[in-house]
Amino acid sequence: MCVVGRCVCNYFQRTKQRLCCSRNLQELEDFEDEDAGGTREEAAGTQRRARTYYWASSYEYRREMASMTVPEAPSSSYVEPSTEEAAAAITALKEEVKIPELDWAVPAALRVAKWDTEKARLRMADLAAFRASHPQLFENLHASEFLPQAELGMNSYLPTRNSRGELVVLLECEKLNNFVDKKFTHTDMLRFSVFLMMRLMQDPQTQINGVILLENLENYPMFAGMRMRGAGLGNMKASFEWLKASPMKLKGIYGYKEPFYIPAMMAMVKPFMSRKLRSRVALYGDKADDMLAAAGLKPEEVPVAYGGTLENFDSAWYLRGELAASSTDSTSSETRQVTEEAAAAVVTSAH
Repeated sequence: MCVVGRCVCNYFQRTKQRLCCSRNLQELEDFEDEDAGGTREEAAGTQRRARTYYWASSYEYRREMASMTVPEAPSSSYVEPSTEEAAAAITALKEEVKIPELDWAVPAALRVAKWDTEKARLRMADLAAFRASHPQLFENLHASEFLPQAELGMNSYLPTRNSRGELVVLLECEKLNNFVDKKFTHTDMLRFSVFLMMRLMQDPQTQINGVILLENLENYPMFAGMRMRGAGLGNMKASFEWLKASPMKLKGIYGYKEPFYIPAMMAMVKPFMSRKLRSRVALYGDKADDMLAAAGLKPEEVPVAYGGTLENFDSAWYLRGELAASSTDSTSSETRQVTEEAAAAVVTSAH
């Protein structure tokens, strides 16, 4: 039996007791009859069946299965399927997941996985597990709640994309102090992150091309996070779990003006980061030109705080536009209702 086959077989034996609580014991017996050994191809086939077999079971089980090693597919250029094929794949996965609150993530998961439905299924399983573990982060999200946080200027994103078509997210770390001073909690920050992710990942161009992060690390408030209510290793771990579970293709993290102690802090958080994510982090010191060139950006497109020349950047520009549009729609609806009521009154009086 090959090494992969032995690992899969051992994994099935370790999870046998938990699977015995399945509602359908006959299905479990059939599952155990599957041969986990044989050739590498047979073992890989058993892995694929195992990942899909108990999709409707507990979130915890789905996350554990999703964490099984998946061989990296050969790198290839992205190919978007036809509109009909894409719609069919999206509908099929939504019907399989059956969590309407996560419908926004299905197209993103499929595009991040390059339309590999199995990998997209694993991504959605991880996201569903995170949502089940942290339901308070997904409840009653509205733009008006997050305008005060956005106005503090710690995070935002550019209205223009870089030369590779990637969305550019901004993070000015010094302004974490503002969050602490305004009494925001770590949960407030995570809710904002979830809200922002849900907003950004509905754009097909972002789903395909991915996201980069520009970080201004100057005067990084080393202990501000510890002073925030709800801070701790548990919430730090939740932050990285959310980054891992979210259907976002993070293409790079570009650090600017990092102080001398940032490498030590990086060593502390690296255990929570995937190997791929660690390989995509780069620190540039005060070399703004080098950073912007690597990020595919022009200075006039980037705020001054991130090494560019764009002044008076409004970090809450996207929320103001959304709230203004919502207010206009609400006003128009009320006007139509009043007009219809007045017309009805005129007709009634005429009769």
